[in-house]
Amino acid sequence: MIDKLLTLDAKASTIVAGVIAFFVLILWFPVGLYRAPSSNISQAADRELSSYREALRELSPVITNRPVFDRSRRPVQAPEAPVVAPVTLQLVGVLTDGRERIALVRLSNSPTLYRLKDGDTLLDWTVRRINEQDIVIKKRGESAQTIGIAN
Repeated sequence: MIDKLLTLDAKASTIVAGVIAFFVLILWFPVGLYRAPSSNISQAADRELSSYREALRELSPVITNRPVFDRSRRPVQAPEAPVVAPVTLQLVGVLTDGRERIALVRLSNSPTLYRLKDGDTLLDWTVRRINEQDIVIKKRGESAQTIGIAN
């Protein structure tokens, strides 16, 4: 029985070796049939290669005169953005009729007057309280502050 297994293994290994040899022959065969490209194609490739060589000759002085990793070669600095003054709220006056007070305010970057009552909001500012000579406002994310009438 062992003899039969050994002979089967020998036959199987012979078959496997034959299949491998067959595939190697199939893969190698097209390589042997390969022909060199025609001279027209190689001439076109030579012309293209010569145009690249010309372009490289033109760039050569640029590269040698200004080496890429030279310390003197620095990126161009972007212009600094102008500093813009923050917009503030200015109290122009307080109007009262005995029952209700209205604050006349303007933004520091605009001449427009705004009439605000308690609880009104202008941009990020909320009016907390209006007194006779000042107002208490709170800007979003900040603590409350008192603003007096501007002169």
